[in-house]
Amino acid sequence: YIILTNQNNEKIVLSPYFKFENLTIDKLNDIIKKHKKMHQIIVICGDYDDKCNDYIVMCNKKILLLDKYDTYRYFYKEYDFFPEITYENKNNSKKTLKNLLSMSLDKQNVKGYIIVILILFFFSFYVRNALYYYIFMSFLIVLTLLIIFKSSKKVNVKTDILK
Repeated sequence: YIILTNQNNEKIVLSPYFKFENLTIDKLNDIIKKHKKMHQIIVICGDYDDKCNDYIVMCNKKILLLDKYDTYRYFYKEYDFFPEITYENKNNSKKTLKNLLSMSLDKQNVKGYIIVILILFFFSFYVRNALYYYIFMSFLIVLTLLIIFKSSKKVNVKTDILK
């Protein structure tokens, strides 16, 4: 909640109620009890029950209930307070076969490939047709060995140019 002070030094509380359900008399009563010492209470909510208006009339305090439409009318429209509209250019780069191969042959994937190979090997004992598991395991083993041997090739590069 936000506490405001008007020109007569009277305290006004701005209490938002952001829930998916409507504001009921019980919730409104809790808000009023919470802010007993305030001169005026403004409750902003998505929607409220019709019985809340009758309850406000019976109370001694100045209470203002604003639903989503009143909030728009009295706050956003009155003070010209709208969020800025920004446009973002989304880079929709198409995935090519070359990008797919470079991502799958990345050295960081080796640990994941080995874990998947072990899981497939373990579960191949419990299924009736384990041939599919063996085919996919062999594909992953070849892919893993390819990555390991590809990354183990090192090119000798001179680090000191002056020698």
